[in-house]
Amino acid sequence: MSYRFVAAVAIAVLGLSACATATPAPAPPAATGENATPTAAAPTTGAASPTDAGATGGAASPSPAADDQTVRPGGLGPYRIGGSLDDLRAKGHLATPVKTTGGCPDYATSTGRPEYNSPDLVFYQKKLIWLSLSSPQARTPEGAHVGTPLAEAKKRHPDGRELSDGLGGRAWLVTQGKNALLLRIGSGGAVTLIEAGVAETLEFRFTEGEGC
Repeated sequence: MSYRFVAAVAIAVLGLSACATATPAPAPPAATGENATPTAAAPTTGAASPTDAGATGGAASPSPAADDQTVRPGGLGPYRIGGSLDDLRAKGHLATPVKTTGGCPDYATSTGRPEYNSPDLVFYQKKLIWLSLSSPQARTPEGAHVGTPLAEAKKRHPDGRELSDGLGGRAWLVTQGKNALLLRIGSGGAVTLIEAGVAETLEFRFTEGEGC
C-alpha cells in the first residue's frame, strides 16, 4: 500500500469526524427596542361543536375565533365567496338542509351555523356567491354592524358609494376586487342587513330588484 493512499484515507477520516462534531451556527439574536418585531402566536381553536349530521352531514365544526365573526367582502369565517357547497356540507358548516327552487335553476340556499351568526347562504352551481346577516353581532373590519347609522357607516367605510333601488331604498356598497360588502339601510336610516358577495351580483340585485 502506498503512503499516498494511506494519507488520503487519513485525511478523509479526519474530515468526516469534523463534520460529525461540528456545532450548528447559532440563530441571530432577537431584535430589541423599538425596532423589534413581535412574534405571532400560533393560532388556537376552540372545542368542537356538535352538528346535526342527519340534516347537514359532515363532522363537527370547531368554535370560531374572534376574527371569524368579522364579515368581509370575501365572506365570513369558513363561508368564503366562491367556496364549495359540498365542502361546507362535508365539514358540517351548514345548519339547515340545502334547498333549491324550480324558478332559479342552478341556485341553492342554506343557513350557516349559529357560531357565525347564522348567515343566509346563496349558491350558484354549488359555489357560494353571496351571504347575508341580520345579527348585530356580525361586524365589518371597520366596525359597522346592524344598527349602525348610515352616516357612521360612511365614516367607517369612506371608500364606498351609495346605491338607490328607485323606490326609496338605500344601501352603501364597499367593493374590494370582484367582491363587495353591501349595507342595506332601513327606513330609520341605519343598517338593517349586511351582505357579502360578488360585487356585480349584489349591486344588480339591489338596484334592479331582480335575482334569485
